[in-house]
Order: sequence, then structure tokens, then C-alpha cells
Amino acid sequence: MSQSSDIMYIALVVIYLAAVVWYIISTLVNRKKGSESSSGSSQSQPKRRSRRGKRCPSCKQIIDNRRTICQHCGHEFAIDPNSEPHPDEIRTGRRKPVQPADASTAPQ
Repeated sequence: MSQSSDIMYIALVVIYLAAVVWYIISTLVNRKKGSESSSGSSQSQPKRRSRRGKRCPSCKQIIDNRRTICQHCGHEFAIDPNSEPHPDEIRTGRRKPVQPADASTAPQ
């Protein structure tokens, strides 16, 4: 073998070993983080994934909390007048944007 091919071989071996070491270290760090979070979760409430949406009772699809009509099946939800409307409902004229209560107009 020539000297340039020896150097290329050594460089490839070093890169491979660095990747293996990085993988092992990252696996150990992630495993350590997982054990810390699981040890504390037995005493506290389990974490719930928050999702931005509500489930349609008709088609069971998850839709945006701000929507009043399901875009999948057309089910109409009750409108909360204090909730922020979806941009599509403002654009189509179905709902007006919620105006913040002004301190000067509020009854005292």
C-alpha cells in the first residue's frame, strides 16, 4: 500500500470510531435523563401532552379550539363569545374579532 492510502484508511477508521463513541455517549446521556424523570414521576402527577384542539363528537377528528364549525364534517359547536375566533371565521364574516375590555369604558 502507498502512504496516501494508509493515511486515508487511518482517517476512515478514526471517523468510524468517533461516530461509535458519540453514539454510545449520547445513548448513556439519554438513558440517564430518562431514569431521572421516571424516578420523580411516581410522586407527582403524570405529564399530559397538551394539544391545541378539541375533538369533534361527530367525526372524532381534532380541530382547532377557535373553530366553531368542524372543517371535516360541518358539526357546529356552541360559540363562546369571549373566545378568540379562528382567522377563517373572521375572513368569512361569521365572527368578529374579540375586542379587549378597555379600562376607560368598563363600569366602575
